[in-house]
This record gives sequence, C-alpha cells and structure tokens, in this order.
Amino acid sequence: MQGLSEVEIRALANAFNVHFKANLLLVRAGLTRDRVPEFTGTPFDYWSEISAQLEDGLLPDGRARILAAAAKSFPANEVFRVDSRLTASSGAVLAARGHQQPRAGIPEHASLFFLDARQYSRRSMLGQVDWRAALREIVAAAVAGLQLPAESIRLLQDQGDGFLGIVAGTEPKPYLASDFVRELQIAQRAYNDGREPGSRLRLRMSLHHGDVVVDGTGAAGDAVVVAARLIDAPQVRGMLERYPDADLVLALSPEYFRSTAAQRMRDLDPAAFREIDVAVGEKYAGTAWVTLPGRRANPPFGEDPAEPRPVGVPRPVDAPAGVVRSRKPSTSPPPFPGGRT
Repeated sequence: MQGLSEVEIRALANAFNVHFKANLLLVRAGLTRDRVPEFTGTPFDYWSEISAQLEDGLLPDGRARILAAAAKSFPANEVFRVDSRLTASSGAVLAARGHQQPRAGIPEHASLFFLDARQYSRRSMLGQVDWRAALREIVAAAVAGLQLPAESIRLLQDQGDGFLGIVAGTEPKPYLASDFVRELQIAQRAYNDGREPGSRLRLRMSLHHGDVVVDGTGAAGDAVVVAARLIDAPQVRGMLERYPDADLVLALSPEYFRSTAAQRMRDLDPAAFREIDVAVGEKYAGTAWVTLPGRRANPPFGEDPAEPRPVGVPRPVDAPAGVVRSRKPSTSPPPFPGGRT
C-alpha cells in the first residue's frame, strides 16, 4: 500500500505525460484497462492521484510494479530503479509453478513474431525515437493484456523499427494469433487516435513456430529466418500500400495457420485469411496466410501487390460480402515454406 515519493511522481509526470503513455504504463504494471484512472489535470496532478490510490489499494505492490515497468522504457533513469523485491518475488512464484529458463545453447520450441513499422526510415530523428518508444509500449501493453508469464516471452533484436519476439512453446498458439494480436491492435489504435495519416504507426506482423537457440540478445534457427522473411516479403509489405486504411497486416506461416486459424481456434476465421506466394529475392520463396485484423472486408486481394499492374488493367475491387477469393487450406501439410540460398 506504499505510495510514490514526490521525486518519483515528478519523474513519472515527465516521462509519461500524456494519457496514452500513462495508460500503457499502468497496464504493463498489472492494472486491467477498466481500472486505469482517467487522465485528468496536469501530469503531476495525475500521478499524485495515482500515488494516493496506490495507498488505498489500487494495485498490490503498485509502487514497485509501476517503477519497474517505467524502468523498462527508461533504463537509464535512476529514479525508476527500485530494489529487486518484485523481481525476486516474481521469480519465486515462477519457480513454484515449475517454470524454468531455457538453458543457453540448447534448442527450444517457441512461437516467434516479427513486428516492423512502415516507413520508419522516412521519419525524422525525433520521429523515429517517438515510434521506437511507442512500439515498445504497444508490445508491452499487448503482453500485459494477454497476461503471459513474465519468463515466457522475450523481446530480442530491437532493430529500431521492429522487434523479434520469442514466446515459449508451452503458450497456446491460438492465443497469440487471436488474443495477442487483438491486444496489440487495441494499443496501436490508442496511439494512432487523432494522429494525421502520415504520423500513424502502421505495422506488419508475422507469426511462425519452430526450434530456436536464444543467444544473448538474438536468436538463431530456421524458424527465425522464416519469420523474418515473411515480414520482409514485398508481397506482405505491399498490403499496407494497397490498403491505406489498414494499420496492421498479419502474415502467418503455413504451419502456424494450420495450427490456429485453419482449426477455427478462438475467434479466428480461416475465411478472413488469404494464401499468397511470397518471395524475398533469391533468399526465400514460400507462401503466407495474410489478413488485415479488424478490417471488415477480408480476406485481402490475393494477387501479388509487388508486381506492376499492366497498362489498361483496372485495379480489382473488394470481393462482395461472403465471397472468399482464396485458396483453401490443403488437407495435406504444405512443404517447408521455402528455401534459402
């Protein structure tokens, strides 16, 4: 029931000074969205009110949780560096549940997601910094919304405009393809709300699974390569160009599609996906199942968006409601999705 000190309140007010940032931080700290207090008044007033509510029991161990979550976004800020009580207690709980960290150098089966921001390199230096912070907060909010155990997901290879996420293979794949994507989109919409079209954070996301070896801040294995190629394929990149009203395109590998959407797990509908051919130069060739989460007119077109349109050939229109122009899932497993040179 400990509140925040005045120094901590001022540090939070400076770093998390708008409703989007403050809300995501509190969700990361463990509050459900329906319990996050409304952002009113000045940032200092807001965090002072949060401190008072922490003393009234808003969030158990709330001060440590909030500062620990803030430290992930601002690791150099000395004010946010709390003692290790929260980490130690969390580790004890996880050990009691039988969770174990993977051993170094030993392959582990995992789900992987790649996230990449469209037109990141065209942003100004400060614009890139803003998007980097927003992307970290959006992913953290999605993780918090899904309530994954802390040790089961790791964000690796922060590439500036995107992330590689490794999720323990013990976590159900349908929850990632459905609930995690939905939570990600909710946080993304909160960030994009009220922004001009050119400043919206638009994302490509891929999901795949397989054996990987986690090595420090990176990971190795065919599964990592496939997930990276899917998100980098011009055919997937072109989806956001073709659909300017879409802020997220999701590409599932054939294996991931077969384990999730093809089985109609959670709220996943295979009719909302389309199988397309994808290629990254001579490095990779395969297929992907793509959809535009939250968009009513799905599945997206199946033609190659990277191919130039012949002169005189009109652009196709969306399929009428109920008509799905996509290849049906094969009853036999598709081959490994592509070769590399």
